[in-house]
Amino acid sequence: MTPVAPSGETSTTSAQHGTRGRLGGVGIEVGPFPAGAGFERLAAFAADAEAAGLDTLWLRGAQVARALDPLTLAGALSEVTRTLVLGVVATLPDGRNPSVLARDLTTLDVVSGGRAAVCIEGEPGMLAEAAVVLSRLFSGRPASFSGVHFALHDAPNRPGPDQPGGPPIMVALPEGGLGALAADEVARECGAAVAAWVADVAPEALAVLRDERTTAMAVLGATAPPQLLWRGPPAAAVAGRPQADGIIWRLGWPDEHAALPDLGLLERLAAR
Repeated sequence: MTPVAPSGETSTTSAQHGTRGRLGGVGIEVGPFPAGAGFERLAAFAADAEAAGLDTLWLRGAQVARALDPLTLAGALSEVTRTLVLGVVATLPDGRNPSVLARDLTTLDVVSGGRAAVCIEGEPGMLAEAAVVLSRLFSGRPASFSGVHFALHDAPNRPGPDQPGGPPIMVALPEGGLGALAADEVARECGAAVAAWVADVAPEALAVLRDERTTAMAVLGATAPPQLLWRGPPAAAVAGRPQADGIIWRLGWPDEHAALPDLGLLERLAAR
């Protein structure tokens, strides 16, 4: 499916831009969104982010009263953007069950023309199982899985995602880093399924994580290590661009009386 941009021009799909490849660019994370956030403000912000040259827009939810659902918002933003990768941050166990998350991400991938992505975060064992469940359901075949936290039996996910293999799966590194994942069968399948690991650390700690990633991926049997992305506020990178495969600038979301980051600031972030 190829979405139509507001101007009537045909959008650029993931097959042309490569959603997985763009994870290694520069993104921005905003949210959570209170009920009074105003979709018009978010739509204008997404259009500015795309115009500024940012690769990804990540929407964070919150399990609190009167918070808007980021997946629903991402689906609406697919109509006002053409090339921006639309990512959703899902926290376990407070968010959707992975099987429901897979279905909803598949819908987002179809309506956006293959521009969906997901970042999951939470308890290490739960993260590994969730990544495996998502990957199996994105395969296009009936999926089964039996784990400590999640289970499914011959579960269908049709129609399948727009992207071959489904939306890229990113995992926020748990406390203890990759060493927190046990070298078992589920962890090995998780290592193969994950497109990128997201590190919420001081930029100077990235070198250690790169070494740890290489070692851990060898233990997990991965043929190639996933990308390593740094995530944090712009103020944390005072020494310059963090040395990672990609960057996600975390901004939060201002209340209705505060100004949004303007196009000039977004352009500067895209260039860092």
